[in-house]
Amino acid sequence: MGKFNFWKDVVSPLKKEVISPLAKSLAPVAKPLTSALTQAGVKKIQSLKTGGKARPGLAILHKNEYVLPANAKPTKAQKAVVAKNKKKEKK
Repeated sequence: MGKFNFWKDVVSPLKKEVISPLAKSLAPVAKPLTSALTQAGVKKIQSLKTGGKARPGLAILHKNEYVLPANAKPTKAQKAVVAKNKKKEKK
């Protein structure tokens, strides 16, 4: 008896005897089903509404990120830091 080879001894026979015949038998059903699911997904996406009032909640921020209060504008110093960091990233 030779050395055990998982791919040759297990996967190939399984593929040949089970998976391929199953795939062939399901092919006529799979295509219309996939098409129907795709159409349903498109209709669901089209029915989503955008906009609406924002709700307060927790924010997930990365290192060195911050959130300004509503109706607040960044200061000159904050703008300068952001510009400096962007310039540094380009290098």
